[in-house]
Amino acid sequence: MGGSTTGDSTTSTGTSSTTSDVSASSTTEEECKSDKEICCLPEGEFPPHELLNAFLENYPAEEMPKSHPGVSGFEPVANGHVMEWSDIVAGMELVDVDNGGVIEENIMTGLAASKGAAEEALPPNSTILDIFETPVVIEDLGAQPPCNGVGWAWGSILFEAEDTSIGELVYLYIGFCNGTDMDGGGDVEGFFYSDQAVEICAPIPQ
Repeated sequence: MGGSTTGDSTTSTGTSSTTSDVSASSTTEEECKSDKEICCLPEGEFPPHELLNAFLENYPAEEMPKSHPGVSGFEPVANGHVMEWSDIVAGMELVDVDNGGVIEENIMTGLAASKGAAEEALPPNSTILDIFETPVVIEDLGAQPPCNGVGWAWGSILFEAEDTSIGELVYLYIGFCNGTDMDGGGDVEGFFYSDQAVEICAPIPQ
């Protein structure tokens, strides 16, 4: 699976806190002897994006919504973590036929909007460590281009909280435009994001 990974030292002044929907890994010396300990890494390396991986496992391409009601009613959940719906981009949908339809540029613009919503959920005084985004997936559903299908992309933010724990926020954009869809047709889009972070690694013992 391809994607983009970037380190970052941005500090957040948000107001949300982390939850433990995904079990946090210990960083004690005893548990660090295990090769499976994801949080015992050399300086400059980060644990895997566990929550994103859980969502990708739950929603492979064949499980993603591919109709107007499917997208509008989509409620992605993984490991008990339910993503919120964000309507921060209002008005004409990004994938509207008059805006180019279902193309990579529009999907990436939508993903950036979802990412912005996720960043608002960063705990105060946290530091972004790593960002990963999956490649855009576009499926042609057989209608007249450019309003001929559905596209989506996922992303994830790893961050270090003020207490040295490592948390994760996930975000997603789906854009649908298919004039021949028998369930309603037209276009619809979904901006999804974690409104609460999950703890991936527990605080470093002092």
